[in-house]
Amino acid sequence: MKRIDKIVSLDECFVIEYCQNCSNHNVHTRHNEKKYKDMAEQLGSFVKEVCRLPTMTICYNAVPKAWASSDCYKQLLPQDDKECDVFYISPRIGAFEISYKGFVIFSKLNSQLWPHVPTVTD
Repeated sequence: MKRIDKIVSLDECFVIEYCQNCSNHNVHTRHNEKKYKDMAEQLGSFVKEVCRLPTMTICYNAVPKAWASSDCYKQLLPQDDKECDVFYISPRIGAFEISYKGFVIFSKLNSQLWPHVPTVTD
């Protein structure tokens, strides 16, 4: 997954926050960092495939600056670069959160379940 700096269209942008650096908190959890990353990539690919929009952007652990004031986005990292369209996220432990335009579509933190990929895109 590459870092996103530019977003072509906010109408074609999804945010996926997923747990990272699991080895730093594995004393308290049994997270498999690869599982989080693989699920994020799988979901991002599925959304792009279903939507078939050429300018579709999946923001992995990043939030468009235009949406940053939404209550669902937490732990945004400071971003002074005026050319960059996003704030990066310091992801929460156990997070696998999917949102669109500041609205949560799916939350693993709330449900304690992994998403069913086709259901999320409905």
